[in-house]
Amino acid sequence: MGNNKLNKAPEIANQADDEIDLMQLFAKLMAKKFTIVFVVLGFTILGVLYAKLQPSIYRAEAMLQVESKQGGVPGLAELDSLFVTESDAITEVEIIKSKMVIGEVVDTLQLDIQLTPYIVPFFSDQYYRFRGADAPLYPLILDGYAAGGENVKVTQFDVPRALMDVGFTLQYLSSDKYELILNEDVVLTGKVGQLVAHNGISLFVQSFDAYPNTRYTLTRVTRLKAINQLTNNLMVSEKGKQSGILTLAYESKDAQFAENILQSIAETYVRKNVNRSAAEASKSLAFLEFRLPEIEIELTAAETRLNEYQVSAESVNILSETEALLTQMVAIEEKISELQLQEIDIQRRFTPTHPNYVAFVSQMAELQNRKQGYNQQIRSLPKTQQELLRLRRDVEVNTQIYTQLLNSIQELNILKAGTVGNVRIIDDAVANFYEPVKPKRALIVVLAAMLGGMLAVMYVLVRAFMRKGVENPQEIENLGLPVLAAIPFSPFQEELMFKKIFLKNKQKNDTRANLLAIEKPTDIAVESIRSVRTSLHFAMIEAQNNRIMVTGPSPGIGKSFVAVNLAVTLAEAGKKVVVIDADMRKGTIYKYFNLEKANGLSDYLIGDTEYEAVKSPSGVENLTVIGSGTFPPNPSELLMTQRFSQFLDKLSDEYDLVLIDSPPVMAVTDATIIGQLTGTNLMVCRFGINPIKEIEVTATRLDRAGIHINGVVFNAMQQQNNGYGYGYGYGYYTYNYDNDEQHNKRRRKKSKT
Repeated sequence: MGNNKLNKAPEIANQADDEIDLMQLFAKLMAKKFTIVFVVLGFTILGVLYAKLQPSIYRAEAMLQVESKQGGVPGLAELDSLFVTESDAITEVEIIKSKMVIGEVVDTLQLDIQLTPYIVPFFSDQYYRFRGADAPLYPLILDGYAAGGENVKVTQFDVPRALMDVGFTLQYLSSDKYELILNEDVVLTGKVGQLVAHNGISLFVQSFDAYPNTRYTLTRVTRLKAINQLTNNLMVSEKGKQSGILTLAYESKDAQFAENILQSIAETYVRKNVNRSAAEASKSLAFLEFRLPEIEIELTAAETRLNEYQVSAESVNILSETEALLTQMVAIEEKISELQLQEIDIQRRFTPTHPNYVAFVSQMAELQNRKQGYNQQIRSLPKTQQELLRLRRDVEVNTQIYTQLLNSIQELNILKAGTVGNVRIIDDAVANFYEPVKPKRALIVVLAAMLGGMLAVMYVLVRAFMRKGVENPQEIENLGLPVLAAIPFSPFQEELMFKKIFLKNKQKNDTRANLLAIEKPTDIAVESIRSVRTSLHFAMIEAQNNRIMVTGPSPGIGKSFVAVNLAVTLAEAGKKVVVIDADMRKGTIYKYFNLEKANGLSDYLIGDTEYEAVKSPSGVENLTVIGSGTFPPNPSELLMTQRFSQFLDKLSDEYDLVLIDSPPVMAVTDATIIGQLTGTNLMVCRFGINPIKEIEVTATRLDRAGIHINGVVFNAMQQQNNGYGYGYGYGYYTYNYDNDEQHNKRRRKKSKT
């Protein structure tokens, strides 16, 4: 059973490696929290600037009602039903957006003449700000540009077809004079209130209240383009489902312009609707007026024939049976006449297969059959009665038709005069002059910040996955390199770095304000550095000298942090230590001790500084600091000189330990030069930063130079949520120094003296 457990352990480890560790992702983000904060802050600032530069857009709104049926005149319900159809709100929406309505608005408001002022950047909102009609001009910002409050109106601008949609420059001169410019050539020069024409271009400027030299872009756009521009900014929607309530909205930089446009659209649509409803009655009225004279002639002729027959027949009286038959015949003829009046309208509205058309044909056929039946009865009467009945029928039928036509004409005249359409304006167009609907500046800033955050997080995670750094010290051990200690990540060190970068602490009485080993000696990272000190004691037993080089594969891995804090712990152990910043390209040790960059190693190697002058006090007993000095152009050549070797010999004789912070191995060759003169060499690697291949190449490069790596320090180790505790084998073990504050104070006081 024991063997089975050992065999399953690798499988469990592999499964754990395949799983996404959320705590690990969070740790990667926290390691780059300042980068994320800076990116978010930058995007937020860009969002604020973008939102500020966007012009304000105002909205005007109106409301219409589309009734299901057109209102008619009381008492004319039957006639009204002949000319009114059901109205669909969706259809009305398309009618509002049609060229029939929008085109008339363009023509009425002369929207095909577009006048745009020259606006100074960052001041565009000022021009479109709502002001009273009599308000004075704003103070001039820049000559030639609109200041705000100008009153310019062009009522006529005609150009040849080739110059349509071409922008002219209209510039105000002075004393009501202006000039029209095209491609820097003056085309017209005129005066306000006078029509000017030349070479097919005519211009009438009604008013021009502005500062001298103020310029506008004047364009005569095609009618279709103006209609499309108006339609694109117009929004029409039905409020609710089948409610018949239409909401109209129009957006523009100028609130007053939006209000005028929308009101004109609503009024034009209502007027078109009324005209459309009245057109039905007009067509029927024209037909009836055309038929009335014909019926009148037929009626006169029928009366004449009846009178002549009665005279010739010496006043023949009609029998009672014939009188009843005549009444029935007249009723049938009257109904047939009514259907004939409706026949043209039905043929215009419906196809022959439509149910209404089929019903009309069927009703007409039934009346004709009944008429034929009455005609059969008439043939059985005496000849005199037949003729008299025929003549009386013609007179009665024509009289009924003539009377009906007269009544219909009067009713249609009343209907035409009282037509109101089936739509009405509920709310007139109103714009909010003080609260723009666009842009949503707060939303833009929030979205910009969110976008910056997402991009920063994506960048950190992608970079972390693309550059997969070592997270298990065992991987380094597998290369044959001993790991002396795993230094855990210290949040307190982050605070010290913040003070060093942003606060630039320069207190004269506190020269080691950025040293973790002094500020918080109980930190677990310092305890791990002390374990490195212990390991060095054994590693240096067979070393050829007392010099220790601290190097690493790449920059940004905490190499200087390990060097300075290791130097402090060695000095506290009673060793006389000197720490040298040999990175003469980007050395930073002087910042840890709040020293000046000058009078350092490079200055001594060049010969500008004496031996004693390069040594600076650290504020820690038994510890001396030698900074990198002024950054020279040839640091590698300086390290290869005999002066550097002699310098190290002097320090080795004077101090117990000489700790050298060298540049990274993968970046420059300085570490291989320094390593030839040191007896002990440490390599610093950082958790999640240095890939295993990079560590292997670094070790190979040093080995080829004859430099032996005595140990590796695994820096910034972070806790893993994988069941193995801290450092894949060691949990958090520390001591409680909270009650030993007096001890810490004595240490600080002693280090100052």
